[in-house]
Amino acid sequence: MDETEKAVFELVETYNGRSIFTFKRYPLKHNTDLNEDFRMDPLDAYDLLEEFTEKFSINPDEINFTRYFPEDNGKAERALSIQLLIDSARAGHWTDEEKSKTENILPSNSDRKIMKKGKNKTIYILAVIICFLILPEIVVRTLTPEQLVRLSDFTSLGGIFSHLLSLMIFLGIASILLGIAAIYLAKKIYRYLVRLKK
Repeated sequence: MDETEKAVFELVETYNGRSIFTFKRYPLKHNTDLNEDFRMDPLDAYDLLEEFTEKFSINPDEINFTRYFPEDNGKAERALSIQLLIDSARAGHWTDEEKSKTENILPSNSDRKIMKKGKNKTIYILAVIICFLILPEIVVRTLTPEQLVRLSDFTSLGGIFSHLLSLMIFLGIASILLGIAAIYLAKKIYRYLVRLKK
């Protein structure tokens, strides 16, 4: 594997999340189609291609995005494979030169902002549900009341903390950890739902 090939795989890998069920990354191969096989979110694919063209000095106008990710989410005209990215990176231009049957309709910046707002709103709602309903339920069902009391008791640290302050510190730390975990899981679930829809 040469440096160009390695760089392309590393770039795609940054968009490769772990499965929420197996905690394993989706396998990437040279013939992996980022739409059909990888089931990438079109917004992520657009960002990836934008980063790809900048990194390898390729004219983005050469790429017909809707050829690989149709507007109606239907069958793509061509596969956007990792091998195509590697070949294009080596050549310094987009190598899928066969005449396209579809018009290249890229979302405008305002449309992309609206799409991203919709995506972020979905992730935010999922995170709130996970943070305030699912994760606390798991904690309560996993730990006994005695264990919860011990976890929240900082008064043993040389008498520095009162019981009230100790409880407030515990709730603050727990809220931060639950929030981080909720956002992480929400992003994974969103990506999984996008894959299911394809």
